[in-house]
Amino acid sequence: MNRDVIISINGLQFAEGEDFTEPVELFAPGEHYMEDGFHCLVFDQLTDEFEEPIHTRLKFDQNSLEILKTGSTETQMLIEKDRRTISCYTTPFGSMDVGVSTTDVALTEDENFLEIKAEYALDVNGTFIGDCVVHVSARSKGSDIRF
Repeated sequence: MNRDVIISINGLQFAEGEDFTEPVELFAPGEHYMEDGFHCLVFDQLTDEFEEPIHTRLKFDQNSLEILKTGSTETQMLIEKDRRTISCYTTPFGSMDVGVSTTDVALTEDENFLEIKAEYALDVNGTFIGDCVVHVSARSKGSDIRF
């Protein structure tokens, strides 16, 4: 995998009692590197809500995904297979406790592509929000691989 990558994040949230899913999709240029046996993806996320970009680092292996965000939104969230974690998620509007109960984490990788998929239940301040699935993919810039 090259250092320069294109990152795709696709997520679905299945809200309790709702007949629809809430999709989330993000594409960003970024960097890939290895650190202590973990894959790391680093990128900046621009939003319509805030002028300051959100700097994001994803650190993962076949069992876990750590999300570190700094800037207008800040968190250090851990998604780890068969484990429940709670982290503080801070925005300009206030802070909240985010609980993640992970059921599955899977990593697929080859020379120019990698993907981590996580399935988890999400709660905010102790209130169940929904079941979620997130796919984080990265491909080397210049490769023929499409998302």
